[in-house]
Amino acid sequence: MLLVAALLSLSAGAAPAQPARHLATEPPSNVSSRYVVAGGPPSPVIRIGDDVYVGGVSRVASPTGSAVVLSAANGRAEPVTAPVAGGLVQAAITDNAGGWYVGGNFTSIGGVPRPGLAHLLADGTLDTAFAPPDLGQVNALALDAGSLYVGGVQWRSFQPFLNVLDPATGAVLPVSYPPLPKSSGGLFDVVALAAGGGRLYAAFNAANGIAAYDEDSGSLLWSQPGSSCDCGTESGPAALALGGGRLLVGGQISTSTGRTNLEELDPATGTVLEQPAVDGPVSAIATVADTAYVLVDRHNGGVWKLDLAHGTLSRLVAFTSGSAIVTDGAILYVAEWAPVGSDSTRIYALNLGQVKPGLHPLSQVTVGGSADALALQNGRLLVGGSFLGLGGVKRSGLAAFDARTGALLPWGPAVQEGDVGALAHSGKTIYIGGVSRIAGKRRDGLAAVSALGSGKLLPWHPRLSSAGINALAVSDGRVFAGGLLKPHGAKPSAPLSTLMAFSTKTGKRLAFKPKPQINDLQTLAVWHGLLLAGSGPSQGAQGAGVTALRASGDGRTLWKQSVTGGNVPIVFALQTNGSTLYLGGRFTEVGGQPRANLAALALDRSGALLDFAPQVPNQVMALAKADYGLVFSTMAIEGQWWLGTEALGAVSPAGQLLPWQINFPPCDGPVSVESLAIVPGGLAASGGFSWIGPTDQPASGSLVWVR
Repeated sequence: MLLVAALLSLSAGAAPAQPARHLATEPPSNVSSRYVVAGGPPSPVIRIGDDVYVGGVSRVASPTGSAVVLSAANGRAEPVTAPVAGGLVQAAITDNAGGWYVGGNFTSIGGVPRPGLAHLLADGTLDTAFAPPDLGQVNALALDAGSLYVGGVQWRSFQPFLNVLDPATGAVLPVSYPPLPKSSGGLFDVVALAAGGGRLYAAFNAANGIAAYDEDSGSLLWSQPGSSCDCGTESGPAALALGGGRLLVGGQISTSTGRTNLEELDPATGTVLEQPAVDGPVSAIATVADTAYVLVDRHNGGVWKLDLAHGTLSRLVAFTSGSAIVTDGAILYVAEWAPVGSDSTRIYALNLGQVKPGLHPLSQVTVGGSADALALQNGRLLVGGSFLGLGGVKRSGLAAFDARTGALLPWGPAVQEGDVGALAHSGKTIYIGGVSRIAGKRRDGLAAVSALGSGKLLPWHPRLSSAGINALAVSDGRVFAGGLLKPHGAKPSAPLSTLMAFSTKTGKRLAFKPKPQINDLQTLAVWHGLLLAGSGPSQGAQGAGVTALRASGDGRTLWKQSVTGGNVPIVFALQTNGSTLYLGGRFTEVGGQPRANLAALALDRSGALLDFAPQVPNQVMALAKADYGLVFSTMAIEGQWWLGTEALGAVSPAGQLLPWQINFPPCDGPVSVESLAIVPGGLAASGGFSWIGPTDQPASGSLVWVR
């Protein structure tokens, strides 16, 4: 079997959704990810009845976790018995018995807490007897002579660690391997390990050097200074391998003597023996007897074959960028990074017995980004965005889920061009913003499809020459689009509009021209003939806040309420409940009165500020109304990655924060939940996050159910 360590944060596994609970008494608590999707940039999710529709995706799949086992024979993914969750897998090595040791910054495997280091048995289950302590983030692993060597960086102190463990129990053995002195700025951690012949070799990042230790005593045998080129944070050693009686060091390194990217050292003394000319950073090395296979990036990238006995170097196959390489002596497996603009990382197999080995696709792993919005209609939920997953059912741009069960539905009109930036609905019609070609037909920024069947494209076709749409709303026979818009046929020098209206029947643009223009428009809502717009500040505009417009006629402004304070005040979310309008965003004052990122206005009193004033510390990205109160989502603060940050919270109708929250597991921020939708038995949440939920069993990113 071939274990793929998902360095790009593949989707996490999660427990099956629990039966629905009555929402009137308490918020839901169990977080799960029934499906994950992959594709382009973030966009919305809407619910229609009991179905959930997803926009901006290209593939839909079951969660896998951060590590995936592929068959070496046919490249098919094996069933995930114990999904890795809560973080990334940074390193994986075989236990020589069909199982694997995996390391990284994950927090659980199969629901059992594991601090970034675990042992998976040959059947894919967790070895519960192997229970190591929390050493920190594990970057490198090596197994030799019955000992497991682990290297990485400690939490909080940001100092490197290098330990030897009992491979059966995970207990740390009483041998110390002191790190080399720090000789450069930035991070200081162990990035690569190799072991053999009674010696342990460790590479420290950037200019901090390479060291050789006696495995038994931990004494330092020799060290090489880590000279790096001026290539940014990725410079320095990246890979170590033993082969042909030599220690190979690869990375992005150079010295005044001409050392560049790859060198062969004497394992006993550290003396440089050879410096093969590799024009490009080395990201990984695999060896078989006297042959080394070197993975090189950039313009001369690909797999290079190095004959250690004769010193000859030749390129086997060419591609731009790779991330990992491993061989069983007959087959070479290569992970190729996705090219710019692609959403897939490919796993290839090279038959080394062929005269001219070629790349043969073994599997394709799809990766994505985030999701921004959810929209509801009659129990169906549409989700738009870029999510994480492995292969799965193909969907191009749009997908739908049953909001009650989370089951994937056959609905899914194909978006060939454009990014789904917003979704809205009226009856059984779904309006899509941001697409330029869908179901094989041209559309100029806006399209309409049926919510029934497979999602038939409707003839509705407004004409726009520029359509950066981030908000849609439907009211009284009108579709309102917010963003950066320009009508078809307008001169190139014509200014962009931020808000337009179109007929739901004909698609014709209507005479709707708010004055003054609302710049930096973020969100739209409707209430009894009012169109409500949330916005941020922009030069020459009316400033951040909420503007109420007459939805009919030419869009006359009826009232506005400003928000101020904070770092660039802005309104990201609006939610109506009767005659109350809740607004969430980034602000410290509303109408001159103190409010912390969440406030309420009286719609029947021209937007008068209400006493509702919960203290929400982080900016609010999305709002949803439930029977027990108001659910809000936030953005994690960058720089607090080791603390964990609230992702979801709830507040009572009286404005009191409820003792309930769903957190982001430790992450390097910023991350956020950008859309919420109440579904039967709970809620759906999507956004720019990789994990959400309790650290011992988080759900995979971008789209989760909370029940």
